[in-house]
Amino acid sequence: MRLSILITTLCRPELKFLLNSLKNQKRKPDEIIIIYNCDNTSNLVDSSDLPIYMYKQNRIGFTGAINQGIEKVEGDIIVFIDDDAIAPASLLKKYEEIIKGLPNKFAGVCSRDILYSKGNGFVKGPDDSLIVKAYRKLIVSSFSKPYPGLELFKSGVFIDNKIRVKHGPCIPNRSCISLPFRGVNMAFKRDALESIRLPEDINLGASKSNEQLLGIMLVSKGYLYAYIPNNPVFHLFHPSISRTKNENEEITMKKYLENALKSLNVRNH
Repeated sequence: MRLSILITTLCRPELKFLLNSLKNQKRKPDEIIIIYNCDNTSNLVDSSDLPIYMYKQNRIGFTGAINQGIEKVEGDIIVFIDDDAIAPASLLKKYEEIIKGLPNKFAGVCSRDILYSKGNGFVKGPDDSLIVKAYRKLIVSSFSKPYPGLELFKSGVFIDNKIRVKHGPCIPNRSCISLPFRGVNMAFKRDALESIRLPEDINLGASKSNEQLLGIMLVSKGYLYAYIPNNPVFHLFHPSISRTKNENEEITMKKYLENALKSLNVRNH
C-alpha cells in the first residue's frame, strides 16, 4: 500500500519545519505532492531526503490547489497536512494502520490539531474550552438536527438543517463517525476521491468549510468517514486560525453546501 502526502502552500517559511518532521516518520511517505503558489521555493524545500514532487498551482483558489493535488497523487492513501503544521513521528504509521482496518464503506479518517505558538509553546484553542465542550454535549446534542441523511454523523462534525457546520460531543476527545474535522490533518482512500472535485470559485476565498463539503460529497457517494482524537498534528497558532468572518465567502460556501446536500437527498430517495 502506497501512501502520499498532499500539501498546498503559499510558501510560508513554516513549510520547512513540516518537511523536517516528515523526515522523521516511522512510516516513510512514498511521495509528497506540493502544490505551491509563489515564485521561489528554493529556500524552503530540500528534496534530497524526501520524495518531493513540486507543482506550480494553475487552478483557481485554495480548492483548485486541492483538486490539482488530488489529480497528481498516486498513493492508495492520501494524507492532507497544512504547510504550517508539524507531524509527530507516528502520524503516517497510525493513519495507515487505521485505514487498513476500516470497513470498505469508510472513505478515510481524520484527527485533531493541537495549537502551538512560537513564543509561548502549546496554547489552548476553542476545542479545549470547557464551555465549548459543554455546549457540544448539552446544546448541540439536544437541539441541533442533522440535515437529512447525516443522522449517523451527529456525534461528530455534521451539517444541520439550517446549513450550518456543527460539532457534536465526540469532538475533540472521542472517536466517532464524522465529516472531516479540519483540513490541517485528514486522510482518505484515494479510490474514494477518484471522481470528486471541489468547486473552484474565486469568491470562496480561504474556502472555510471546504473539508465538510468534501465530506458531504463522499457521503453522497455512499461513504462514511471517521474521526479519532489520538493522531494529532501540531499547528502553528496565527491570525488565519481565528474565526474572522467574511460574509461573501460564507454565502458562496453555503450555496455549494446546499447543492451538495441536495445530491445527498437524491441518493437517499
